[in-house]
Amino acid sequence: MEQAFRESVLEAKDNGQSVFLSSHVLSEAEALCDRIAILRAGRLAEIGTLAQMRHLSAVTVEASSRDPPPPAVDRVAGVSAVQVAGHHLTCQVRGPIDDLLTVLAASHPETLLSREPSLEELFLSLYGEQERANNEAQRG
Repeated sequence: MEQAFRESVLEAKDNGQSVFLSSHVLSEAEALCDRIAILRAGRLAEIGTLAQMRHLSAVTVEASSRDPPPPAVDRVAGVSAVQVAGHHLTCQVRGPIDDLLTVLAASHPETLLSREPSLEELFLSLYGEQERANNEAQRG
């Protein structure tokens, strides 16, 4: 049934028709929708294309190297959520990644992967930021 639904939506799209899809299945919305609106507490929190919403979250960077990643990675501007397992590093980067690449070059990377956030990651980032703002406002 899901495949038939997707085919129907894509057929309507090909015919120039608009389809309003309300779904909690974010992978489905990501696959089918040109524009996305995120509602929170009954209000429109964000609207736009997936590309336009990329500012809501960081890029994920993963690197494997011959040497352990340098500890300086934690101090690179825009880098957060650093996780190191042996010679493998995973982190989040907001903004330019050139400073991170300079630091990582010292560990002789063998693989490097960067990926844009999924709709689910954007959604969770938006809700997390709003939750933090609400908590701060309540404190003070």
